[in-house]
Amino acid sequence: MIGLVMLSKVRPTFFTKRSLSTSHHHHHHTGPILLHGTPLANDILSKLQGSITKLKEITGKSPKLCLITVGNDRATQTYINMKEKACKKVGIETFVERLDQDVSRDQIIKHINRLSDDASVNALLVQLPLPYSE
Repeated sequence: MIGLVMLSKVRPTFFTKRSLSTSHHHHHHTGPILLHGTPLANDILSKLQGSITKLKEITGKSPKLCLITVGNDRATQTYINMKEKACKKVGIETFVERLDQDVSRDQIIKHINRLSDDASVNALLVQLPLPYSE
């Protein structure tokens, strides 16, 4: 079974201390806190890398993510490059399927179905935006 994830541009999110805290310490500070995304992301990637290493030892192969992108929007290409870099860092193989801007919806669905049926692909990501208004 393939997980299909559709992502668009990431927007900054603010968290309250209460939503991030797992313990029940009483803090007098109740306003927003600054969340340092890079150290948090690095911590998550480090834990993920350990899990992927164990998975590789068990299965003998790396997990594979296929990214589907439509057109050659510069921002989209930047997002794809960042995802490829993060995957490489933790040991996930990536494959990017680049489709032309004028590709039809049916053609995109055919690509998704073909990749979904590919046993070597563990996850599939369709990078937004797609060239459709609906």
